[in-house]
Amino acid sequence: MKSACPGLAEVACDTWGPFAFVKISPGGPSLREHLEPVASELDPLLGAQAAQVHFVGRKQIDVACNWKVPGDGNIETYHVPFVHRQSAAPVLDEKRTGQWLLPRGHSRMLIRFRHELPALPLPRFSGDTSLAELGIYSFHVFPNLSIVFGGPSFGFLITTLPDGAGRCSYLAHFFSPVPRSEENAGLLDALIEANWRVLLEDLSSQAAAQKAMQSGALDVLRLQYQERRIRYVHEEI
Repeated sequence: MKSACPGLAEVACDTWGPFAFVKISPGGPSLREHLEPVASELDPLLGAQAAQVHFVGRKQIDVACNWKVPGDGNIETYHVPFVHRQSAAPVLDEKRTGQWLLPRGHSRMLIRFRHELPALPLPRFSGDTSLAELGIYSFHVFPNLSIVFGGPSFGFLITTLPDGAGRCSYLAHFFSPVPRSEENAGLLDALIEANWRVLLEDLSSQAAAQKAMQSGALDVLRLQYQERRIRYVHEEI
């Protein structure tokens, strides 16, 4: 018997480790091809070879800016002493930031800790966590996903989803090597709230930046050396 309701349109989907991806448009490379070389580097930590990855929290907020604006803020660090003066700046040394441009619009960044931080009472992710022990170690996966390690035992994903030209949804998913339990819930919640406060500081200027870009005062933005990851993403777009 023929259904009275038409079926939903088919979309391609694939997985990498615990992550599921949906491809809206047909054709193009496979998920694995698109994610390289990020996938191979992060396979032992988060991907196909990871021993333990658990989602432990989620935050979301709507922002009055284009979806690309928050992503731009995620991939440079010279704003840290100003936007995060009382939060992240005492911990992070933005002058010691390393940036690497990778194929297909992806990139990698390490911003060093000012001093060695005490270890969290959580296990470390499987694989090589040596860079995550030195500072905030992150990847931008083109076009709208950031993978951030806040040390060797905690991390989060940032995704921006467009809602028209001048609005977007900003989502943060937090992950840990261990699942949430009665014993660690307090610690995990404290880590989530501390990192979310820093991310909200990033977002505090985004609506104003959107208005400034729409004002017509500038017809071009000149991106300097510390903004080369931003330039690289927009060149790929």
